[in-house]
Amino acid sequence: LGLAGAGLGAAAAAAPVFHDLDEVATSAVKVPQPWFVKEVDEPTVEIDYSILERPDMPSLSAYPSSALIQEWGQDEYDRIVAKKKSLEKENLINGVPGNDLKMKALSTGALFGWTRDFPQYFMGDPYPVTPETLDVPKLQVTPEENCKIVTAALKFYGAAKVGFTRLDNNTRNFIWTRGRDYEGPVNVRTWRASSPTRWIEFEDVDEPYITESKKVIPNKFTDVIVMMIPQSDRATRNGPKSGVETGRYSAASAQAYGNLAITERRFQRFMRVLGYHALSGGTGSLAPVTAWAVLSGLGEMSRMNPLLTSEWGTMIRSTVIFVTDMPVTPTKPIDAGMFRFCHTCGLCAEACPYEALSFDKEPSWETSGWWNYPGKKIFFINYPQCMRHRNSAGGCDNCMCACVFTKQPAASIHDTIKAVVANTSIFNSFFVNMDQFFSYGEHKDPDEWWELNMPMGGLDSCIGTMRMR
Repeated sequence: LGLAGAGLGAAAAAAPVFHDLDEVATSAVKVPQPWFVKEVDEPTVEIDYSILERPDMPSLSAYPSSALIQEWGQDEYDRIVAKKKSLEKENLINGVPGNDLKMKALSTGALFGWTRDFPQYFMGDPYPVTPETLDVPKLQVTPEENCKIVTAALKFYGAAKVGFTRLDNNTRNFIWTRGRDYEGPVNVRTWRASSPTRWIEFEDVDEPYITESKKVIPNKFTDVIVMMIPQSDRATRNGPKSGVETGRYSAASAQAYGNLAITERRFQRFMRVLGYHALSGGTGSLAPVTAWAVLSGLGEMSRMNPLLTSEWGTMIRSTVIFVTDMPVTPTKPIDAGMFRFCHTCGLCAEACPYEALSFDKEPSWETSGWWNYPGKKIFFINYPQCMRHRNSAGGCDNCMCACVFTKQPAASIHDTIKAVVANTSIFNSFFVNMDQFFSYGEHKDPDEWWELNMPMGGLDSCIGTMRMR
């Protein structure tokens, strides 16, 4: 009863108040959110734009093998890579649940569409259908109407949420100087594009272009579309829990990466037919995508650093940005009390086998190593430790499963608790304890997944739709 009362009080506090018809009109472009989520002018994570600089992904990221060799040494890197291969074969031969041949097959099939299957072009298809090829004028409507059209198309193609923001002198510092490069053709043995990793540059030109050394974004492209792709909660939880060098497959994350790539390519085609560009090129190709998702109101920052949403928790495989010349109206950042909750919680850090996540009670401006870049007050990750685990075990979703917000909304009490969290932090410690008591973060029997009557695509497509109307 106490929680129900708190939820009703939160509802009153969060209800929108309009003072005139102009306010109603200008409030039309929003990211659909549960009723308790508040729009704010600034993100709940602090950002110091005065010290932000455009990061270079190959130099900072722990993904390239050269970066990991730099941190661990060649011998340790070779040992970890060899360990992963031996673990995979051992698990397949022994039929270890979740790491057996049928899960290997499920994961391999689910990954279709990502890097090894077709390139993910910066500018979209090289031979697009456009208004010029159709001999018709391009679409010209209001920015608000553009937002509606884009949101409908992206959700139809596979996105769960869509937001919009600006590319200006401040936010340009969230564009890589170099990112991942999937331009292709793709080498199916290595999963790598045969092209070099190009520099991303801004120029005073009318059209974007690409060469062997750079990708060019016109300075007049000042709008950004952001989409979010979720990951199957049940398939993730029914995957094996990761331990130190234990090995695992994740059909859930593989499927989400495939869905992301396919959705991206579909949308780029869509935009070219309308007469506009949607510059992208795959997850991580242009930007550290969580930043853009936070700026556009898709969610908040989290302790583990992936996007934290009110509907899916951190069960988000990735977000993708599209830099565009289509005029759109920015959506605002949000405050649902989630990043504030992370200060108290720490369950994701406890679930990490390699202690790659911070146990601090407060975020910090201080980075944890060369793999981080400064300018925001967050819980910085030790990425080489995270990658040590991923490279030896083959993947890990422990932190995502441990997150208190990664709960399906079937039980109404979860929405009530989220409403309380959005408006006060006084019960946060209690909610963490209750989550542990009910063992929500525990993994399930991997073989149980094959007996489930799952919805089409393995995702509850009602999350974030009917329940919010």
